[in-house]
Amino acid sequence: MISEEALRRAAQEAGQTLADSLPAPEECQHTFPPALSGKWRS
Repeated sequence: MISEEALRRAAQEAGQTLADSLPAPEECQHTFPPALSGKWRS
């Protein structure tokens, strides 16, 4: 059986690996089409 501590470390390591693989926020520029953006306004 896997200990809670080993599971916690594995989850933290997986989370960090995922975060490291994401592009920087400034590389994620996007513009939503007006038809789609209008549906989000309340």
